[in-house]
Amino acid sequence: YHFSQVHQHAGPSSIAASVAVDKLHNFLSHTWRSDRMSKYLGVVIEYCFSPAVLTSTLLALCGAFGEASDVFFGKQPLLPPAGCYRTTDALGCVDDCCAVGIWASVLGGAGFILACLVWPTLTGALEALGAVERKNFFFDKLCIDQTNAATMQRGIQGLGACLARTERMHLLWSPEYLSRLWCVFELSAYTQIRKAMTETMVEAREREGGLSGCLARLRTWCTSSTLAGARRHVRITPLPLVRSTILMMCTLWLMQVLLIVYSVAVSATIAAGEASGEGTNSVALIFWKNIQDVLNLSSSELDAQQRIQVVHQVLLSLAFLATLVVGLVGGGRLLRICVDCHFVVRDQLRTFTVRDASCFMEQDRVLIHTVIGRWYSDTGAQDEGLDTFQQIVRTETLAEVDQSLGPRGNLSPSLLAVICLAGAWGALDWISSLLRGTPGDARIARVVFVMAVPLTVLPLSVQLSLACTHATMKALPSLRTANTLTLVLLNLLAATCMLSFSAAFGLPLYLCVTTNRWDMEVAYAAAQTLALVYLALSPSPAPEAEKD
Repeated sequence: YHFSQVHQHAGPSSIAASVAVDKLHNFLSHTWRSDRMSKYLGVVIEYCFSPAVLTSTLLALCGAFGEASDVFFGKQPLLPPAGCYRTTDALGCVDDCCAVGIWASVLGGAGFILACLVWPTLTGALEALGAVERKNFFFDKLCIDQTNAATMQRGIQGLGACLARTERMHLLWSPEYLSRLWCVFELSAYTQIRKAMTETMVEAREREGGLSGCLARLRTWCTSSTLAGARRHVRITPLPLVRSTILMMCTLWLMQVLLIVYSVAVSATIAAGEASGEGTNSVALIFWKNIQDVLNLSSSELDAQQRIQVVHQVLLSLAFLATLVVGLVGGGRLLRICVDCHFVVRDQLRTFTVRDASCFMEQDRVLIHTVIGRWYSDTGAQDEGLDTFQQIVRTETLAEVDQSLGPRGNLSPSLLAVICLAGAWGALDWISSLLRGTPGDARIARVVFVMAVPLTVLPLSVQLSLACTHATMKALPSLRTANTLTLVLLNLLAATCMLSFSAAFGLPLYLCVTTNRWDMEVAYAAAQTLALVYLALSPSPAPEAEKD
């Protein structure tokens, strides 16, 4: 079936939606007992990610351009600003005033959601017109008859042919995935088939001589590397991470919007104080004064409009702080779940027992055991085949999955980019505001700063915090089976690491802003980018090195 069909067929007789093909681009492997919405979100993020990023980025750029169009054309901006933002110097005192909007954040978020909803249907229409290549997927519910035992048995026996013609397996992992016999059978069979195909290809290329042989061997080395080989053929999406990632994205988006709205509200207070000859131009002092006014609201001398303004600002600031806390706690939980998934997968594969694995329908067990006995035994004896299959799962399949997961259970590039996208949308709002005013080194330094935070500081902090969380849980295995309170403390520890790394990496950038050294900012951001790339591409350690 192709991607758009999964949205249209869900009944037990959905075999009619499948067609015969020569090759499969993706083999979706999952367990029927896992959460349906998490699987849907995992598939959408994987296959709609590129168009969603492109759409949201283009719309966010259009929003930023609409906010700053008066800078280029000298007329009123195409999109009205949310208000006036009073920029501050290193001491927190006002030194400039610029209009700022939220259009980039709003349009970016709307574009991301719209692309995820529309792209599957649009893909089906483009494939029907022949405008794009048809992407074929294997999805068991649509490709194996679930209503007839005889045709189901033929479908199971034909899995080897499907796997041999599959370019990539997309594994939707959930905690119960590796306890299901069918799921482990699919995964192990695919890794064995890919291994046999790779060995055959290597032998053929090694027999070649001359320049073509050297090039062939170089191509073999590239396709067998960690990045281009294992991670290309087996793609693992841990479903517990999907919802946490989306929550983090929404939290960062809301933080950006609240920060802009609060900055506009505080700027209005500063302007009113300047007009009356009273007040302060320090944002921190204004926040503290608003808190005091709220505590003494009944006895204060403020009129009704001023009281509403004070309460509004305090509510905005508290909402921002609450969102910040939720973001930190959610980020810590995300890191802990990511590392926990890594350990759980390895432990489940190390201790896998084929005879104790469960099945959604018990009659499937006899069919799968029969196929395993025929595939994995030279004599066709079922017990011998089951034992061989179990040993392969605990060793070779573990090694392949370990390569796909990465050295620390790293967040996939798509999930990490989803988290950083919301910060990039908000950065475009700030940049459109900073384009106004007197150009110079100070303006360039601020632009570099607001772009470096979501694109280098945040992802690098997440990756290093992930490494620290992994080291902690590896040194103290009891934390993985601890009670709820311990898990909460572990979440807070991960959040503290992320906050500390963000402050450590962001402080040099901020110091460059205060000295207007944008050239040093660019160099420092480039160094952070190189470190991020190194962490993303660092090779996985061999599984044998970590055996108990």
